[in-house]
Amino acid sequence: MVYGDSTIVTALLGNVPTSIISSAIITEAITFGDSFVNMMTQHTWSSSDLAYNLIQQASSEWAAAHCLRMFEGDKWQKKADALEAHARKIIEEQVLPYDQNTSPDSQSQYNTWPGNPTATPYRSPGFAGSSSADPNTSP
Repeated sequence: MVYGDSTIVTALLGNVPTSIISSAIITEAITFGDSFVNMMTQHTWSSSDLAYNLIQQASSEWAAAHCLRMFEGDKWQKKADALEAHARKIIEEQVLPYDQNTSPDSQSQYNTWPGNPTATPYRSPGFAGSSSADPNTSP
């Protein structure tokens, strides 16, 4: 499945005419972007995955950067560097931290309540309602 979108790539390139960058070059660049996404995520994506729109954007940005590398000049190379950095940031900060089958809200970095609302609140032994004996009383 192709992730990158030629419309997004063309827009990222500044709507450059096909006489300068052909559709075939953009298609080849999208294949490059898709390969980069698969390599970074170690996953093949489908349109039903929760992160698909992010994957599509990252692939399109890598494709646009790939096209910009064909032009000489510091201006084009800096723009290509910025697109690649943003695509990498999307993958590393927004896609990789979450499994494709879960939403970010369902994951928590906390193991205990209240940081993790799905965890059982901790109860110290000896408090009212606890089944264990109070350690401060003598037998």
